[in-house]
Amino acid sequence: MLRIPNVTTGTEDCLARIRIACEYGTSPRELVLAAVPEVEFRIDAMIRDAALNSNMKKCRIGEFFIEEKLSSYFQTWAARESFLTGVFDCNLSGITIGQNFKLLVEIRNSLVHGNGSLTALQTKSLQSLIKIRGNLEKVFDLQVDGTRLMLDSLDRRKVSDVACEYLIFIDQSIAEYHLNDEK
Repeated sequence: MLRIPNVTTGTEDCLARIRIACEYGTSPRELVLAAVPEVEFRIDAMIRDAALNSNMKKCRIGEFFIEEKLSSYFQTWAARESFLTGVFDCNLSGITIGQNFKLLVEIRNSLVHGNGSLTALQTKSLQSLIKIRGNLEKVFDLQVDGTRLMLDSLDRRKVSDVACEYLIFIDQSIAEYHLNDEK
């Protein structure tokens, strides 16, 4: 039996939905298209909750920022991670958890923007094509034929694990920040 990590209730619910999607017959495509938005929605909610519960809400400048500018951090993964790093010191760019999740987002982007194939942006050079194909195979056992993702080879458990590990790391980083902030 898997140990339930010490995370917030909202994150626990999100983790359960990702695990259920993995276990109960969703196709590899449906799993990726369910897991990434689940993580995205939960992280956006944690950022929004942190902003609304901060002292910023008590001053006009902070209130303006929250109402007018906060949503701009929900438009891209780079913006979210910039916010997480800048506010919560939660830097994922150089660690495996962050790199693997970024690769999962690349699979999602291929499904949504490339109709199941790597996009022109993902394959802008031969070197980037070779790199992404190698990483997809190494991390997710995902085979790529030319630029077409062969989803039958996708390791479904790995998709679930990568999404959950990323979300747990962020949830615990935000919780640690709040503990240190109270001291």
